[in-house]
Amino acid sequence: MKDITCREAPKVENATDPFYLVPPTVFAVWAKHDRQSGSYMPLPQHCADAAAVARILWDEGLAPATRGIVERALGDSAELAQKLAVFLASAHDIGKASPAFAGQLPSQRDRMEAAGYIFTPTLSELERRRLPHSLVSHIHLTSWLKKKFPDARLPIISSIAIVLGGHHGVFPAPEGVQALTVASRGFGNKQWYAARESLLEKAQLTARLSDKELHEIVSTGLDQPSQLVLTGFVIQCDWIASNVDLFPYQGTSAFTGHHLQNSSERALRALHELDLPQPWRPNAPDADKVWAARFNLPPKALPRPIQRAMLDVARKATTPGFFILEAPTGEGKTEAALAAAEVLAQRFGCGGLMIALPTQATSDALFARTLAWLRRTVPPEESASVALSHGKAEFNEDYTHLRFPNTRDVYDDSLPSQPALRAHWWQSGRKKSVLADFVVGTIDQVLFAALVSRHLMLRYLGLSGKVVILDEVHAADEYMQIYLDRALEWLGALNVPVIALSATLPPHRRAAMLNAYQCGRGDALETRNQTASVAETATQYPIITTTDTASITPERSSRSIAARVELFDEDPAGLADLAIKRTTSGGCVAIIHNTVDRAQQTYLRLREALGDDVVLLHSRFMTEDRLALETALRKKLGPLTTGEQRPQRLVVVATQVIEQSLDLDFDLMISDLAPIDSLIQRLGRLHRHDRPSSDRPAGMAEPELIVTGLSTADSVPTFVTGSSRVYGNALLFRTLAVLANRIGPGGTLTSPDDVALLVRDAYDPELSCPSGWEESWQAAELDRSTRLAEQHQRASSGCVQSPRKGARALLGWSDSASDASDDQTARRAVRDTDDAIEVVLVQRGNDGRAMTLPWLDRHASEYVDLGPQIAPDLARAIARCTLRLPGWVSSGRLGDQIIEELEDNFFSTWQDSPWLKGVLALVVSPDLTAKVAGQVFRYDRHLGLVIEKGEKA
Repeated sequence: MKDITCREAPKVENATDPFYLVPPTVFAVWAKHDRQSGSYMPLPQHCADAAAVARILWDEGLAPATRGIVERALGDSAELAQKLAVFLASAHDIGKASPAFAGQLPSQRDRMEAAGYIFTPTLSELERRRLPHSLVSHIHLTSWLKKKFPDARLPIISSIAIVLGGHHGVFPAPEGVQALTVASRGFGNKQWYAARESLLEKAQLTARLSDKELHEIVSTGLDQPSQLVLTGFVIQCDWIASNVDLFPYQGTSAFTGHHLQNSSERALRALHELDLPQPWRPNAPDADKVWAARFNLPPKALPRPIQRAMLDVARKATTPGFFILEAPTGEGKTEAALAAAEVLAQRFGCGGLMIALPTQATSDALFARTLAWLRRTVPPEESASVALSHGKAEFNEDYTHLRFPNTRDVYDDSLPSQPALRAHWWQSGRKKSVLADFVVGTIDQVLFAALVSRHLMLRYLGLSGKVVILDEVHAADEYMQIYLDRALEWLGALNVPVIALSATLPPHRRAAMLNAYQCGRGDALETRNQTASVAETATQYPIITTTDTASITPERSSRSIAARVELFDEDPAGLADLAIKRTTSGGCVAIIHNTVDRAQQTYLRLREALGDDVVLLHSRFMTEDRLALETALRKKLGPLTTGEQRPQRLVVVATQVIEQSLDLDFDLMISDLAPIDSLIQRLGRLHRHDRPSSDRPAGMAEPELIVTGLSTADSVPTFVTGSSRVYGNALLFRTLAVLANRIGPGGTLTSPDDVALLVRDAYDPELSCPSGWEESWQAAELDRSTRLAEQHQRASSGCVQSPRKGARALLGWSDSASDASDDQTARRAVRDTDDAIEVVLVQRGNDGRAMTLPWLDRHASEYVDLGPQIAPDLARAIARCTLRLPGWVSSGRLGDQIIEELEDNFFSTWQDSPWLKGVLALVVSPDLTAKVAGQVFRYDRHLGLVIEKGEKA
């Protein structure tokens, strides 16, 4: 991927630029202003700059798939699509030629009044807010086009003008457009009107758009996917052209008449300096060569059957679509998806990948694997932009070194010639990271595409040119699925190829996701019903299901696991004794609990007997310690460990974080009862890797799963409180019922043989209730259906509208976008989580001064509030001590009281640091405790965070 742009600037005289021909007074209209120097950017110059940027970026900066969305809407005309994009980028700010905008700065108003512009009557602040310049641009373009083409229909014109109306991140509401006309006083008198008219005429000339071509466009209009793509594109061009370092002001504070710099030269120089890489142009190798060429496999290693099948499906696809691959853990689904994505990208003109995973930990793990794949995939003479997109990405060392490559050699020594992989500074942050060529992040990054939020169009611009991979899609809970299905609708409307990977997927979810994509794509009802029928009735496993109404059953690999399943009635002390007894001769055991408190209690019972042979892992460790724990576990129990490296005995007590985040191999597993799909996912960590028999103790030579967290002493089973709170009793009852039906006492659960039927039965609405459970079962089902209805109502209120066919303007599509204006708020919205409080842990020294923690690898026991500023490296080390408080102390009056008291721990030196600005400090005593709002917070390196009420401490 070559950089944008390396070509030489054409020799263009100012007089040939159409914007040079606007009346002299139009040069007095300001677009940007420097408060310190008094300099301003004339509006004609900014319009010309944005047009020049658009002309280059449309041709060189967008994937063919992205351009194709607009081209299809305009009768498959690449020429019309390019001209319209340049025209809209050029015209986006014409609304700044209005008293509502120009009068907000007294100095600029005085200067424009000297040039003859009239600002009376003076507008109130409320009137100005009701008439943003984006809305003026929208309404005036609508009026101009209607006057130019009287036969054009207003709804069709609005589908084009909406791009200008939404270029500040929010599409205008219908009532806002209907209530205003060009005759409103905020639009100004005839001189203002003439200035806007002149700018539109010159924008048309700059785009080389004839009246005949423009009439053809307003006769056809833009469908909604095209509106999103073009609005996002105009925002991108506007932001680049507004960067004063790339497009400097002209250094004048007084009106001097014609003064226009060569916009083509400015744009070429700016984009060369910006140095964005061009989109990926994939060139997938032949099927029999792709595995050796792309993946670091052992010599003579052959792809597994599901990998061959997935690649074959991609090669036979006739249109972009939705592909679901379901197979057991450890079968290489990720490699299958990457190989298929390269083929799909080549076939359908995609310029990158978006890979979404359930958690930050899974994203971090796959980011390293993706980099290794990219170094074998992107040609060595090209470059590619890469982004890791989640809330803690700045703490990932691989990503940090890509952002600041001088800090370490980021290349793989085993590869002689490699591409330049960069985390480009301009493509950073929540709004722009999706514009990078290759993005790895949490599933939130896809769910955000369905969430009403500002500048959502940029997200669709980035997704429109990519293949999207949803890894471990089963991890999306029933609330998140509402956002996911709406996002899939829009991805279908944009013709984005999507690959979903799962080990365990209920048939109704398989059908629902396929249907959502097909609805967005506009498939006929008959076609959707046919696909749903295939998806819901298929019982094969592994299986590939596609929107082409096809169900493919790959040949099974030789890998299989038959685990003996036993129920262990709830007895915390007995559970600890069991783990101690079973590991007398050694062995690596996982104990998975559904809550942190329960995991901490089990760890404490085992610690006394097992010492350092027991480890605890959950979400209440600070970032620095959790990363160290995960790294240590991967080294001890990961796929590359040998018998000599593998511990003789190790018990890992963990919560659900182990379910997806880590590639670990255990000899024996003890797990709280969980929904069947989660239970099967956990089972994937049992005897996960092929090992010599000598690696496993004699008593653990065969896989065994012990299920606890329940009591079967009475006629109706009961569950521990934490499990009921996390999952609800209905799914726990269903899991227990299908285990009894399919396995029986002392039976075995075989993967892959039993997986599909177990998951299908557990989520079957007609599943029979075991005798004697009726009353409890019905109560649990009613509670679940009520909760799901409430979740659906909450989620639906925050979702964007579904795509609609035809040239329907996206008026009001994102008019409440301020509801999710920051990343944390957006994440809570799409995950339905509590307002968790994040704190940074620091320690009060014996001298009363706050210091970093003494066990940090770097900057241990250093003062945190010295001098006028804090060193960036020290600030980053402190930020790695972030800790998230549990939801029960973060919400309501208690949460408000905690925040209020923590705000007293204020360090002025932190406020200028991008790492620490605005964060709350939890200052603990030398014994690592702090009393806040009547709660005692105690941090322990082995236990993590423990919270007790003050009187119990």
